[in-house]
Amino acid sequence: MTTTIPKDPQQYPVLRNLQFSPIKEGEEQFIVLWDPTGLSKEKLVLPLSYFFIIQHLDGEHSLQEIGNLYLKRFGEFLMPNKVEQLVADLEQKLFLEGERAEGAKQRARELYRQSPLRPAAFSGRSYESDGAKLTKQIESFFTSKEGPDFKPSEQRGKKIKGLVVPTYDLKQAGPIYA
Repeated sequence: MTTTIPKDPQQYPVLRNLQFSPIKEGEEQFIVLWDPTGLSKEKLVLPLSYFFIIQHLDGEHSLQEIGNLYLKRFGEFLMPNKVEQLVADLEQKLFLEGERAEGAKQRARELYRQSPLRPAAFSGRSYESDGAKLTKQIESFFTSKEGPDFKPSEQRGKKIKGLVVPTYDLKQAGPIYA
């Protein structure tokens, strides 16, 4: 029987599931990292060579191993203090798995559960954020040629047994929702 010894997260950091995009400024290329879950509102802009480093923050490679891989790939030493600073920045922005990220997730869940209202997550993106404009937008779903018009529902006043909630973008499929 083999026993797996847990790896030290300080030496074997794990990057959370983040989004990234390449950007170019002049002749230089960078990578922008951000958290699609919204746990962290931060963004981090990194030189393209650092993207190689973060790809190896998988909990399987130690910081020293990543430095060795960097040397093989780019032919230059990666100073330990640079990697440590990168890991510290990632940790501070909640981009790494670990106690800080878990604590932030727990606090976010608690706030969500305690809130009497849910935030309008797509306001201004999938539908109008201004109340008057939103009213007009919703009315247009009913009055468009694809919409049902404003006929009273045959089910009005009856108990709702279930809902079918399509995942189409409201701007594109508003009449379907109506």
